[in-house]
Amino acid sequence: MNRNPDHYSAMLLQGLLTLAIVMYRFLQIRRIHIHAFLAGLLMDLADTDGSMRREASQDFEALGQLKRKSAELAGSLGAPGVVTNSILAQESFAVLASEIPEAIHETEDKPVSRMSLEEFLNVEGSEDTTEEPDSPQSEAAIAQITEALKFARYVFFLRERLGDDAHAAEEISFRTAYVAQKGFVSMKMAEPILRVFKEYELEIRAMMKVAELEQKCLHPPSAWAYPKPRATQVVCRLHKTECPYIKHGWDLNVVSAGEAYGWIGMVLEPGRYLKCKLEDELEDIFKLIKKK
Repeated sequence: MNRNPDHYSAMLLQGLLTLAIVMYRFLQIRRIHIHAFLAGLLMDLADTDGSMRREASQDFEALGQLKRKSAELAGSLGAPGVVTNSILAQESFAVLASEIPEAIHETEDKPVSRMSLEEFLNVEGSEDTTEEPDSPQSEAAIAQITEALKFARYVFFLRERLGDDAHAAEEISFRTAYVAQKGFVSMKMAEPILRVFKEYELEIRAMMKVAELEQKCLHPPSAWAYPKPRATQVVCRLHKTECPYIKHGWDLNVVSAGEAYGWIGMVLEPGRYLKCKLEDELEDIFKLIKKK
């Protein structure tokens, strides 16, 4: 706090965001909110000036070094195993960029009722609670906090990439919706947060539909909606000439590399690409936005 107040503020914000993401799930897991905040706060504990965190967002080795050192320091300060294990379970966005060919179908949670303040405090437990690292409660907490922390790190990663963009909140919500639908971050974690951005609801739904459309590809992950966010065409990135969806005679020439929307995923290299019949569904996706 004294040596680098900016980095300290970033650590606090990451802790608060991780906590908020978990709180919106209304999970009745003992002390999960305390542990979520601590995991977000202590994730970058070993990064004294904030430089390693930026490198770790995309570099596997840098992240490995950061999370190991932070978990070791956090453990020496008495942080619970749920916290240190959630930190150690983090993945770099470069690993996620290998693309998930099919949408992840997450198991359904049992519906939970909203908690009163008294119930909330009871779930959190008292400070002298003894933790059992291998208990089902701890394993469930680690799984949830790991996803929430990954999501929080991704939001800060986007914010740094977007810089001082006046529409940063809008862009973050769009890109998060897209990558969540693709399966890079948990949709269950993202949905409650995305609902906060009511004014962007149509655009958010459109980006999720675009991601869903790409997932219909018969040769995943070849289908690429182009250009994002307001895509008008779908091209075949892997040149699957035998695919029945190919539109022959309508090739598209891409002159500059296209980054993955949300910066997770492969790039579209310059070149000539076959077009895909999936693009016929794009017009319906954006009709509502045009009427807005």
